[in-house]
Amino acid sequence: MTIGQIPSSSVFSRLARLGAAPRLAGLDLARGLAIIGMIAAHTYPTADVFSLFDVQSYNAIVHGHPSLLFALLAGVSISLMTKAAWKTKSAEAVTTARINLMIRGIIIFGFGLLLESLGTSIMVILTLYGALYMVMLPFVTATSRALLWWSAGIMVIGPPLIAVTQTLMPSNGFGYALVFQSIYSPAAWTSLMLLGMYVGRLDLGSFQVLAKLAGAGVGLMVLSSGLALVLGIMLPGLMSFADSSSSPITAEQKKELYSAEDVPPETVPSEDFDFTKYECERFDKAYIGCTLTGSKEDLDKKKGESEEEIINQWSEVGERLVEPDLVPTILAVWIASEPHAGGTLEIMGSGGLALVVVSVCLMVAARLRWLALPIVALGTMPLTVYSLHVLSVFIMVGPGGVVRVPWFFWTTAGVFLLFSVCWFAFFAHGPLERVVRYAVQKVTGSYAGVRASE
Repeated sequence: MTIGQIPSSSVFSRLARLGAAPRLAGLDLARGLAIIGMIAAHTYPTADVFSLFDVQSYNAIVHGHPSLLFALLAGVSISLMTKAAWKTKSAEAVTTARINLMIRGIIIFGFGLLLESLGTSIMVILTLYGALYMVMLPFVTATSRALLWWSAGIMVIGPPLIAVTQTLMPSNGFGYALVFQSIYSPAAWTSLMLLGMYVGRLDLGSFQVLAKLAGAGVGLMVLSSGLALVLGIMLPGLMSFADSSSSPITAEQKKELYSAEDVPPETVPSEDFDFTKYECERFDKAYIGCTLTGSKEDLDKKKGESEEEIINQWSEVGERLVEPDLVPTILAVWIASEPHAGGTLEIMGSGGLALVVVSVCLMVAARLRWLALPIVALGTMPLTVYSLHVLSVFIMVGPGGVVRVPWFFWTTAGVFLLFSVCWFAFFAHGPLERVVRYAVQKVTGSYAGVRASE
């Protein structure tokens, strides 16, 4: 039975229209794969490092790459949503497009805060994702060439700029942590979102264009891997520095920093140790996570100081500016290629992989229409499925809990795929996506304007 023979009101007819204009099924397929990859990274036991010669390590590809694929796809979506603005550049179209992005960003950021409040072990991407919608506002009318230059510039300059800021001006504020201390690098996300905006302006229905994109992606991956290999051979000390700077301090390193009698064991009974020099967390009948803060005399002196005082810290900033580790730190983030390192080579390699995945998905989605339908359906409601994923982990193991077992991944992924297909059989957009669309429609006051920006 052909699609034309199916009654227009049937479930099968609705599913047959999945990925039809104005949507691109290939983008939904890639988005669905990105969401499944992130679910796997959070719940499936995977290898730490990918190795081409170790098949058992191939599942390590879910570390870092799915989130950056999602960043690229976010940029593509922004281009499609703002098509009228960058094509006509009319004041009305540009204003509508920017309001659209602002409302979406605010709502996504809000959902991110709600998910973070659950206290799961998952590093929620939505807060940074929503905030970067605001960063994209000035680029709505940028030329395609400008988008490429900005993407490349942030890819190169962004990582060391973040590293220098962290070194010279350390802080613990919420906004600072979001930008400079998140496991999701703003430099990586901004660079790939801008690259995605460039991709979204291309003729994504052309096989020739998609082949060139895939070739460019492979080129970036090869260049990233080649540079990492060459620099690893030429600068082994710098690579070791990059690895050690991101690793927790060991007991042996603690002994080098403090005298042996000043270093408490990992956990000791509270009645058997003098903790006057330490700030610790209390756990049951023991103190854990102890940090040396100074002698008792120093602490008493500090407590006795007057509230009227001036503490000038510029000398410490100057010391950090000339410290010997600053230059290696900058170089290390340029050559860092490990997942979530936020380094230039990681952005380059993950960006290349994302281009290949998007290109291939756009090539095969129409040919594998029914086979890929569940993942495509999931890709139409990423905000809903991602939120359900975080909620499922919270329900399963509670705040701070961790679940890494294959059955949980396969079960939740299967349920989400089935839910997505069933939902799309009756509705064109996911539950949370409908909330976002409704808010945008109410603010812009024009349903036609919203439709034109999709």
